[in-house]
Amino acid sequence: MFLPRYLKSNESGQVLVIFLLVLVIGLALVLSIASRTVTDIRQTTTSDESNRAYYAAESGVEDALKKIEDDFNFDTDGDGNPDAYNLDFASVNRTNADVDVIPLRADPGVILDFLNYAKDDVAQINLMADFNTLAPGGAVGIVPGDTIILHYGTPGSPTTPAIEVSFVTYNGSAWGIRKMTFDPILGRSSGFCGGGGVSVPAVQGVHKAYDFSAQIRLNDTALSNPSCASNEAVTVNPVIARVRFLYGDSSLGVEVVGKALPQQGQKITSTGETPSGVTRKLEVNRFYPTLPAIFDYVLYNGSSGDLCKGSC
Repeated sequence: MFLPRYLKSNESGQVLVIFLLVLVIGLALVLSIASRTVTDIRQTTTSDESNRAYYAAESGVEDALKKIEDDFNFDTDGDGNPDAYNLDFASVNRTNADVDVIPLRADPGVILDFLNYAKDDVAQINLMADFNTLAPGGAVGIVPGDTIILHYGTPGSPTTPAIEVSFVTYNGSAWGIRKMTFDPILGRSSGFCGGGGVSVPAVQGVHKAYDFSAQIRLNDTALSNPSCASNEAVTVNPVIARVRFLYGDSSLGVEVVGKALPQQGQKITSTGETPSGVTRKLEVNRFYPTLPAIFDYVLYNGSSGDLCKGSC
């Protein structure tokens, strides 16, 4: 059977159209797969470098913590200020870390955020000029005439906390303790002062938000609460303050009126970086060691004399 010549011409055109259609679809699939593959490789590479930078930053934090435990002096140039240093991990995973360690303290009137605490946990505040030297008072330490403001209560918390503040004092030969208590809910705690204060909104990059404040002038309980006589005045050099949280969880912020808050530990900033410029940054606040919670329930006398209360 012989087909007319014009029918053969039409069949040839259809084959060309089908071929081009298949070619376009095939190229689209190839390009799509190639694009997806390139994207996956890029994401995998970025994720890998991000992880390497994070591990470098984490190693920098661990190195700084080890140096702190070894009493390393971060003032490497002798100018009286801590200096940043670099760690090279090129032989491990081709990264490096820039580590900076600075004193954890606050200027006059500035709130220093401590940690988040569970009910019955204890926060410890250093009041000495030098935590490692038992020399209370002095130019930058806290003395009986100073005013401390304790900010507490986490906004949105289902339970309103109360606080018990114990000031441990030392006059050079004898230890003492002064107790103060504050509860924003009057009548809930027998003998507690009000301590409601005013809520403090968060300041981005400076401090958290707090629900309540208790203002304490160490040698005058009337400033804390004019009608509360149960609190004890601090008339001897304070060494540390211990804040116990009652009834509920809470965060804590501390500021001193007209004077800087002494150093409470170290702030460690570590930035890990890969050769391509991917960076990860970690910040860790390392507070001074805290006495165990049992300390507040036992009788202790660090001197050779008698245990005293109220006059020492």
